[in-house]
Amino acid sequence: MGEDPFGPYLDEIVRGEKIGELPIIVRRYQDVKDIEYCHVIFINKKEGDKIKEILVSVSNRRMLTVSDDPAFLQQGGIIRFFTEKNKIRMQINKAAAEREQVTISSKLLNVSQVVHLKSK
Repeated sequence: MGEDPFGPYLDEIVRGEKIGELPIIVRRYQDVKDIEYCHVIFINKKEGDKIKEILVSVSNRRMLTVSDDPAFLQQGGIIRFFTEKNKIRMQINKAAAEREQVTISSKLLNVSQVVHLKSK
């Protein structure tokens, strides 16, 4: 959602990949109204003031929400990427994942910082 920070890299990673029999498809959106259905949505931090509105628009759709915005988890997002010591790290808002009925694997939880926030 918003400006794509990944360029062609994301498309290259999923090219030919499938989940079960279904191919993984990457789509880019500029307006939340254009999203019919997806499993994972990355919301660029440059969306700023729109992030809360986007999260509200996709709530109750069992969608994994991901961003690099520093305030993302406090706004109800599930996973936040950040850089620490030149490495990409993750923070996970378990309450938001539970609210959206999104299961986070124990392997992912073990390599992430779990942030305990009240569900909104």
